[in-house]
Amino acid sequence: AGLAKWVRLGAISAYPNAYFRQLKSEGYLIFGIISLEEFQKAASWETAFDAIYRMYPEADVWEIAGEVMNGDPTVNRYPISQEEYMAHLKQLYAYIQTQHPELMSSYPGSVRGSSRIVSAPTFGSGNPGKELQKYFSLGITDLPGIIIAINDYGNIAADTYENIVNAHAAEMARHEIWVTETGKPANTQVSWTLSEIPQLHKFASVVFWYSMSDNDIHSYGLIDNIGEDGPYVMRPLLEALLKSAPASGSATAPSFGPNPPGDPGGIDPGVRLPRDERDQEFRHRKRMQK
Repeated sequence: AGLAKWVRLGAISAYPNAYFRQLKSEGYLIFGIISLEEFQKAASWETAFDAIYRMYPEADVWEIAGEVMNGDPTVNRYPISQEEYMAHLKQLYAYIQTQHPELMSSYPGSVRGSSRIVSAPTFGSGNPGKELQKYFSLGITDLPGIIIAINDYGNIAADTYENIVNAHAAEMARHEIWVTETGKPANTQVSWTLSEIPQLHKFASVVFWYSMSDNDIHSYGLIDNIGEDGPYVMRPLLEALLKSAPASGSATAPSFGPNPPGDPGGIDPGVRLPRDERDQEFRHRKRMQK
């Protein structure tokens, strides 16, 4: 319907993720994710980044690991503390500044002149407010222009995030907050979008829905039945987005929700395609159900 601008994709060193090239050719902006495991299995975080950066030139921004505190083994085989993560991130960021200065330039549409590097998000199903505050305490804003990521599944109120961000307003001149995951199961998708996303856009430049597709009736995808027998099924939020889109399918945002800062649209239905850490969790759940 011409509504989506960004798509999140997991970058895998073992084999190319063909979605990157396909979606870039269709005009999407691409949010590349390098998992914590990719960094941990490499000789260094710098060599891991170089290898994947060369492999996926289509990405517009890069997230440096996912929820590093998430202890689910299907997400992180070896979770790490925020202190350990920040030590690695500061070293890697200094390396990127000198070896890949092009990534210090703003991504397309940046509202604050941020870089093209995104920090690991807070653990959305854990204690994300406490984690966000700790990232500030550990010096996340000392990294010029880095985009600061949070994941939000309703564990704390949106205004709690906003209060934490506002408390550090003096440090935020070149930094943006991105909500890199938010979402709810099918039966509450629309109400969550109407209530939560406008609140998140008070302090976040970009909000991504988790996820694009899955095959679980209780799960969060916009589309169900991908890869199964029979036609795919649109979940309620996607149906609402399509109904609110102009008949022409032009890139005009849906009518519900206020505009994010610097963005002429409303809700940014950025979505995350399969082949990432959480799809591993889905496959694990399906195996356990059999």
